[in-house]
Amino acid sequence: MEERKIHEGFKKLGGEQVANLGAYVREYLSLHGDVKIYIGVDSEQHKRHTTYGVVVILYHDKKGGHFVFKRENAHDETGKRMKIRDLFTKLWKEVELAEALDSYFETELVGSYRRFSVEELVQNGYGSHQDKLVDVDLDLNPHIGPTGKNKSNKVHDTAVSYMTGLGYRVRTKPHAWAASCAADMIVDKSNPGKRKGRKR
Repeated sequence: MEERKIHEGFKKLGGEQVANLGAYVREYLSLHGDVKIYIGVDSEQHKRHTTYGVVVILYHDKKGGHFVFKRENAHDETGKRMKIRDLFTKLWKEVELAEALDSYFETELVGSYRRFSVEELVQNGYGSHQDKLVDVDLDLNPHIGPTGKNKSNKVHDTAVSYMTGLGYRVRTKPHAWAASCAADMIVDKSNPGKRKGRKR
């Protein structure tokens, strides 16, 4: 079964499909001016499969945020839904989805969205090479925590090093609200029977 491309399958909260993600974001930028774009990714375990939530947030300091999203189920080579039981593999897929979508925007938003200058990057604490157009939020925890429950810590340092090495600006917990709030909400809605209190 052919896998959907990273930019396909997005919709608005009301359920309306976004036919062309790049065109949709470009139009939004042209209408609303000073907008900051964030990508957020999270995942959720169901009884027999794993679901990923991907969001694109278009944020304005005064008007607030608008976002579009999609859900993707992990599947095997035959296209059947599957559960990714290995924690590192499950979380690394979040990193791959974020990188693929950010890479898509590198082409789609050229000329429509301002790239930071080297001076601005350095002033804001980034490396001079971290000049990708769109920022990435990953629902990963930099700390193990007193009880050892923050299991995403096992992936955190590798993921951040990988993404920053490619030139992306990455936020993780507790600052990664596009992932830990918006994308988390999207995957939670895919699992009505989820128990509360998940720690990552």
